[in-house]
Amino acid sequence: MPAMTRLLILSALLLSLTSCGFSLRSSTSALDSSLSVNIVADNPASELVEQLEASLVAAGVSITGNSAQYSLRLSDEDFNTRPVTVNGRARAAQYEVQLTVEFSLAQQDLVLISQETIVSTRTHFEDIANISGSNEELALLRHEMRQELVDRLMRRLAANSDNSAQ
Repeated sequence: MPAMTRLLILSALLLSLTSCGFSLRSSTSALDSSLSVNIVADNPASELVEQLEASLVAAGVSITGNSAQYSLRLSDEDFNTRPVTVNGRARAAQYEVQLTVEFSLAQQDLVLISQETIVSTRTHFEDIANISGSNEELALLRHEMRQELVDRLMRRLAANSDNSAQ
Protein backbone atom coordinates (compact mmCIF):
# COMPACT_ATOMS: atom_id res chain seq x y z
CA MET A 1 0.00 0.00 0.00
CA PRO A 2 1.46 3.37 -0.92
CA ALA A 3 2.65 5.63 1.88
CA MET A 4 0.20 8.37 0.94
CA THR A 5 -2.79 6.02 1.28
CA ARG A 6 -1.60 4.82 4.70
CA LEU A 7 -1.19 8.42 5.83
CA LEU A 8 -4.71 9.30 4.68
CA ILE A 9 -6.21 6.27 6.45
CA LEU A 10 -4.32 7.06 9.65
CA SER A 11 -5.38 10.72 9.51
CA ALA A 12 -9.03 9.74 9.00
CA LEU A 13 -8.84 7.32 11.92
CA LEU A 14 -7.31 9.93 14.23
CA LEU A 15 -9.87 12.55 13.22
CA SER A 16 -12.74 10.16 13.89
CA LEU A 17 -11.36 9.29 17.33
CA THR A 18 -10.93 12.91 18.39
CA SER A 19 -14.31 13.93 17.02
CA CYS A 20 -16.12 11.25 19.05
CA GLY A 21 -14.61 12.58 22.30
CA PHE A 22 -12.12 9.77 22.86
CA SER A 23 -9.13 10.64 25.00
CA LEU A 24 -6.61 8.63 26.95
CA ARG A 25 -6.95 8.59 30.69
CA SER A 26 -4.32 10.80 32.27
CA SER A 27 -2.99 11.17 35.77
CA THR A 28 -4.23 14.74 36.06
CA SER A 29 -7.91 15.48 35.98
CA ALA A 30 -9.70 18.34 34.33
CA LEU A 31 -10.47 20.24 37.51
CA ASP A 32 -11.24 23.93 37.45
CA SER A 33 -8.09 25.75 38.54
CA SER A 34 -10.14 28.40 40.34
CA LEU A 35 -11.30 25.86 42.92
CA SER A 36 -10.14 25.92 46.51
CA VAL A 37 -10.29 22.82 48.70
CA ASN A 38 -9.88 22.20 52.40
CA ILE A 39 -8.74 18.63 53.07
CA VAL A 40 -9.99 17.30 56.40
CA ALA A 41 -8.27 13.97 56.98
CA ASP A 42 -8.24 11.52 59.87
CA ASN A 43 -4.47 11.34 59.36
CA PRO A 44 -3.31 14.60 57.72
CA ALA A 45 0.33 13.46 57.62
CA SER A 46 -0.37 10.27 55.65
CA GLU A 47 1.22 9.49 52.30
CA LEU A 48 -2.24 9.36 50.74
CA VAL A 49 -2.98 12.95 51.75
CA GLU A 50 0.47 14.06 50.50
CA GLN A 51 -0.13 12.40 47.11
CA LEU A 52 -3.63 13.89 46.90
CA GLU A 53 -2.36 17.39 47.72
CA ALA A 54 0.38 17.08 45.08
CA SER A 55 -2.18 15.98 42.45
CA LEU A 56 -4.55 18.80 43.35
CA VAL A 57 -1.78 21.39 43.17
CA ALA A 58 -0.62 19.94 39.83
CA ALA A 59 -4.20 20.36 38.56
CA GLY A 60 -4.12 24.02 39.64
CA VAL A 61 -6.45 23.66 42.64
CA SER A 62 -5.52 25.72 45.68
CA ILE A 63 -5.48 23.99 49.04
CA THR A 64 -6.64 26.37 51.72
CA GLY A 65 -8.04 26.24 55.21
CA ASN A 66 -11.60 26.69 56.39
CA SER A 67 -12.29 29.49 53.89
CA ALA A 68 -12.19 27.07 50.93
CA GLN A 69 -15.10 26.57 48.56
CA TYR A 70 -15.09 22.83 49.10
CA SER A 71 -14.37 20.60 52.05
CA LEU A 72 -12.99 17.16 51.23
CA ARG A 73 -13.14 14.70 54.12
CA LEU A 74 -10.89 11.61 53.99
CA SER A 75 -10.86 8.66 56.32
CA ASP A 76 -7.62 6.96 57.21
CA GLU A 77 -6.61 4.38 54.64
CA ASP A 78 -7.47 0.77 55.46
CA PHE A 79 -4.91 -1.80 54.29
CA ASN A 80 -5.92 -5.48 54.30
CA THR A 81 -4.31 -8.67 53.05
CA ARG A 82 -5.77 -12.12 52.72
CA PRO A 83 -4.11 -15.31 51.51
CA VAL A 84 -5.21 -16.50 48.10
CA THR A 85 -2.94 -19.48 47.48
CA VAL A 86 -0.70 -21.61 49.65
CA ASN A 87 2.57 -23.33 48.82
CA GLY A 88 3.60 -26.93 49.46
CA ARG A 89 4.51 -26.11 53.07
CA ALA A 90 1.00 -24.84 53.79
CA ARG A 91 2.22 -21.23 53.94
CA ALA A 92 0.55 -18.40 52.10
CA ALA A 93 2.35 -17.82 48.79
CA GLN A 94 0.05 -15.28 47.20
CA TYR A 95 -1.97 -12.53 48.85
CA GLU A 96 -4.78 -10.29 47.74
CA VAL A 97 -3.86 -6.81 48.92
CA GLN A 98 -6.61 -4.21 49.32
CA LEU A 99 -6.33 -0.51 50.10
CA THR A 100 -9.54 1.35 50.92
CA VAL A 101 -10.37 4.97 51.71
CA GLU A 102 -13.68 6.71 52.34
CA PHE A 103 -14.32 10.29 51.30
CA SER A 104 -17.05 12.89 51.10
CA LEU A 105 -17.25 16.34 49.54
CA ALA A 106 -19.21 19.32 50.78
CA GLN A 107 -19.65 22.91 49.66
CA GLN A 108 -20.29 24.85 52.84
CA ASP A 109 -23.34 23.04 54.36
CA LEU A 110 -24.37 21.33 51.10
CA VAL A 111 -23.18 17.73 50.76
CA LEU A 112 -22.15 17.20 47.13
CA ILE A 113 -20.82 13.66 47.50
CA SER A 114 -22.00 11.67 50.47
CA GLN A 115 -19.57 9.20 51.95
CA GLU A 116 -18.18 6.92 49.23
CA THR A 117 -15.54 4.21 49.34
CA ILE A 118 -12.72 3.83 46.83
CA VAL A 119 -10.92 0.49 46.70
CA SER A 120 -7.70 -0.61 45.02
CA THR A 121 -6.97 -4.33 44.88
CA ARG A 122 -3.79 -6.08 43.75
CA THR A 123 -2.12 -9.46 44.05
CA HIS A 124 1.20 -9.90 45.83
CA PHE A 125 3.45 -12.96 45.64
CA GLU A 126 5.52 -13.49 48.76
CA ASP A 127 8.98 -14.89 48.14
CA ILE A 128 9.94 -16.64 51.38
CA ALA A 129 13.52 -16.96 50.13
CA ASN A 130 13.77 -13.15 49.87
CA ILE A 131 11.64 -11.63 52.62
CA SER A 132 13.42 -8.26 52.45
CA GLY A 133 12.77 -7.94 48.71
CA SER A 134 9.21 -9.10 49.19
CA ASN A 135 8.62 -6.43 51.84
CA GLU A 136 10.10 -3.75 49.55
CA GLU A 137 7.84 -4.92 46.74
CA LEU A 138 4.85 -4.69 49.08
CA ALA A 139 5.81 -1.12 50.05
CA LEU A 140 6.07 -0.18 46.36
CA LEU A 141 2.73 -1.84 45.70
CA ARG A 142 1.10 0.20 48.48
CA HIS A 143 2.53 3.40 46.99
CA GLU A 144 1.13 2.51 43.56
CA MET A 145 -2.23 1.64 45.10
CA ARG A 146 -2.34 5.01 46.88
CA GLN A 147 -1.67 6.74 43.58
CA GLU A 148 -4.48 4.74 41.98
CA LEU A 149 -6.83 5.85 44.78
CA VAL A 150 -5.76 9.46 44.27
CA ASP A 151 -6.31 9.21 40.50
CA ARG A 152 -9.79 7.74 41.05
CA LEU A 153 -10.59 10.44 43.58
CA MET A 154 -9.40 13.16 41.19
CA ARG A 155 -11.62 11.76 38.42
CA ARG A 156 -14.57 11.62 40.84
CA LEU A 157 -13.98 15.24 41.87
CA ALA A 158 -13.66 16.29 38.22
CA ALA A 159 -16.92 14.53 37.36
CA ASN A 160 -18.64 16.27 40.26
CA SER A 161 -17.30 19.69 39.25
CA ASP A 162 -18.53 19.04 35.68
CA ASN A 163 -22.00 18.15 36.99
CA SER A 164 -22.20 21.14 39.33
CA ALA A 165 -21.13 23.51 36.52
CA GLN A 166 -24.10 22.47 34.39
